[in-house]
Amino acid sequence: MFHKRIARTGSVRSLALCLGCVIGGQLKSPENAMGQAAKASEYFLEQGVVTQDKVYDRHEASMDTIPPSVAPVKYASVYNWQQSPMIPASLAAGANTITLAPCTNGVFINTNFYTPTQYLYIAGTGTAEAVTATRVSGSSGQSSCKISVTTTGKHGAGYTIGSASGGIKEASEAARSQIVSYGNWVWGGTVVIDQAGSPYKVYAPLHFEASWQTINSAGAQIQCYVTNDDCMVVGRRDAGYVNVHNITLNDVVVNAANGNTTNFAWDAIHVNAQSTTIHNVRVGYSAGTTPPGSFNS
Repeated sequence: MFHKRIARTGSVRSLALCLGCVIGGQLKSPENAMGQAAKASEYFLEQGVVTQDKVYDRHEASMDTIPPSVAPVKYASVYNWQQSPMIPASLAAGANTITLAPCTNGVFINTNFYTPTQYLYIAGTGTAEAVTATRVSGSSGQSSCKISVTTTGKHGAGYTIGSASGGIKEASEAARSQIVSYGNWVWGGTVVIDQAGSPYKVYAPLHFEASWQTINSAGAQIQCYVTNDDCMVVGRRDAGYVNVHNITLNDVVVNAANGNTTNFAWDAIHVNAQSTTIHNVRVGYSAGTTPPGSFNS
């Protein structure tokens, strides 16, 4: 990318002539075009029109660098995870601080823009349960991090902790990127709920909290085991927090496996965001899951 600066008329004329040479070279000989492009880079470097870090290296694979304007695409199945923590070796009923090693990708990414609504699923020993996780130290991708959870019951040695959404929430967080033009907000990205992880088992409300994010289902199904809350939440439910907008859900398939056959209090998708787009969503009521279930809407 060329950065503009005050240029002499001769430099501008040379730029036009050089571009003509490159185009002509492409038509006649790709090798000649590459040679002309290299000479052009060297010339403009000497003239001070561009700096060394902006000169294109013809030997560098262009796919290695993703421009900031290209939103990341994350596949949910890749972000489904489970660990058997050693610290602590067991969990008491109540507050516990757990060390994850490594700190799983998509769990508390390194940004202070907002604190995600992060649920995790504890199983292996004791009665399996979904818990709210709070960051204590460290962040996604580091060698370790500490999180705080409050459990209803005890979990002895050999317990496991992992995604409460089959990796969908973690993919949503990992897909976020820095938007420089909006005060360095970390939003956006695309999440693909791919067939490799289907069916995705959701044990706690799955929050989509990143504005300008698109969630696409690619033939996968979500089985919702949330018994006393909404299955999915678009936006946030913090008091007074409404600054989430432009989230799009495409072709999402949600089946109720929450055990509710008479109580229709909870939604398959609860929206608390602005400018939300929901396209071709399918909701299954008692759709052959175990246990069966239903939603309010």
